[in-house]
Amino acid sequence: FLWGRKFWTAIFLAAFLVNYQTGAPFITAIFMGAGNTLEAVVGVTLFRKFSRRGEGLDCVRDVNVFVLFVVFFSTLISASIGVTALLVSGLV
Repeated sequence: FLWGRKFWTAIFLAAFLVNYQTGAPFITAIFMGAGNTLEAVVGVTLFRKFSRRGEGLDCVRDVNVFVLFVVFFSTLISASIGVTALLVSGLV
């Protein structure tokens, strides 16, 4: 939440490199990096949209929004894309 969505390229590059260096095929690492990037971008976007100020966890409502949208929903995006990429590439 500190810097918002402007570091999405760094998130993608780091996630791609980690997945590629651990043995995932190139295209699988691309999709896994995209899933990790979408998780972060969607999480920040949803938190800022539905929290009161969009900056921090100042009240109970913001904590509930964080848990619902960021902890549960945005992580499902990354997990779904990552597992699908692994299944399609035959690694799972």
